Amino acid sequence: TDEALEGPMWVGSFMALQGPVDKTLIASKLKSLQFKEAEYKGIPYYWLYEEPQARLDNPLRINAIYLNRTAFVDEGLLTAPTSPDIEALIDARQGAVATLADSKPHTSIADDLGDGLLGGAFITQDYIIKHGRNSDSAYAARLDRYLEGENKWGKLSPYGLGLLGYSLAGQDEEIVVAFYYPDASAAAKDAKELERRWNTFYYDPTGANQAELKAVDSCGSFTTKAVTVEGGSVLVGSCKAAPKASGVPGGVLWQGLLEMGELHFMAPDVEELKRVVGRK
Repeated sequence: TDEALEGPMWVGSFMALQGPVDKTLIASKLKSLQFKEAEYKGIPYYWLYEEPQARLDNPLRINAIYLNRTAFVDEGLLTAPTSPDIEALIDARQGAVATLADSKPHTSIADDLGDGLLGGAFITQDYIIKHGRNSDSAYAARLDRYLEGENKWGKLSPYGLGLLGYSLAGQDEEIVVAFYYPDASAAAKDAKELERRWNTFYYDPTGANQAELKAVDSCGSFTTKAVTVEGGSVLVGSCKAAPKASGVPGGVLWQGLLEMGELHFMAPDVEELKRVVGRK
């Protein structure tokens, strides 16, 4: 069949891989899959469909959406769904436009995390409120457990940027959380609060407020470190995911938390988050 799937699943998705790649081999594989050649500012790239889509008659299936535009720049490989996306990536890689590499909060988190991060999503305080699971009363009711009792959550200091990531440390899968603060003392101050929050955090993997799992059963207790950087501080927390045979793989847990909007453990003030939820 030539049935195609199109829509918002591809929006904002891209990939930038750094390191030596076999350009000849990859280009040959792309051409065998009906990719055509194009060029942007002297940089050749390959494209498959005019608009991103997953066709069941193409071996790439849904991956065709994310590989719909593919380019080699320097020693790296760039992929994106559309021409404007790949052109923006080429401009960024060549230094023609401002990038996150010019942002102190982003570079501070990246420098502190180092190698091993396989996936990450930058999170802001506003994002948690606007895009988290905050549109129904059942979600709001779930926040009550963090506002009372012996495990009541305190507040996190206002942060400039957060990150929820998935990494490998040797053979261990890890969930990683990082915050950049413009206050040099805030990271150390918040370390114990972040540990307490993760260790008492429940998430709903269904997206329907029908089931909750305790986070530490899927990824053990958080350990944290606070680092002072120029103009601020960085707090990093991480836990080792349960072995694949006995729990949720780290990558699946990370993806689920993001897709289901289970981000309330990163909210600076959970009580304020509940108030906002109650008004929606």
